[in-house]
Amino acid sequence: MRTHPRPSAAAAAPASRPRPRAAGAVSASHPRPSAAGAVSASRPRLRAAGAAALALSLLGPPLACSGGEGTAPEGCRTIENARCEQAPACPALGVGDVVACKRFYRDQCLRGLASADDPGAPAIDACVRALEGAGECARAGVATAAECGRYQEREPATPCEALQFPERTVECAFLIPPPPPAGAAGAAGAAGAAGAAGAGGLAGAGGAAGGAAGAGAAGAAGGG
Repeated sequence: MRTHPRPSAAAAAPASRPRPRAAGAVSASHPRPSAAGAVSASRPRLRAAGAAALALSLLGPPLACSGGEGTAPEGCRTIENARCEQAPACPALGVGDVVACKRFYRDQCLRGLASADDPGAPAIDACVRALEGAGECARAGVATAAECGRYQEREPATPCEALQFPERTVECAFLIPPPPPAGAAGAAGAAGAAGAAGAGGLAGAGGAAGGAAGAGAAGAAGGG
């Protein structure tokens, strides 16, 4: 009987399969992004955030929108957009990224104008024209409102100061927040006076009690 030779172990073993790559392994054809690349990709965002912070520090907080309760938010954005567009005319304001400036004030204007009442489109348009005139005068090197003739001063304001503090102009005077109600101030004063009187009454009661105790002690000593 003819015997068949057994296949050798090398022949019997199937071809070895490539080992699966570990989850964290990176092939040569797909290198990981370098840390420098990741940092460079984030730099535009950092620059935009820095520009917005600079707009806040130099243009100041959104005076048109500080503390309002939803009055004319679009009017607020219109005014702040005009400020952002004209601010590069004044290098001292440090606003070079107009887009980032507008993005910042767009969010800040969600609460609307600080005034209790909507000033209306004509008043907002007049304020914007005054800001645009101030920017044009600043680019032309005009130093005073009288020479500029594009806006009226409510308080002394150069063209660049009119952009930084628009409430100093007659056209944008409605940006000044209204004063607090007189009743609220009176109530606060009355509460303070009542508190002071109450504290004084307590001190007086303590003094009376102390005097009575002292008189009693003196009488006891005399009787002894």
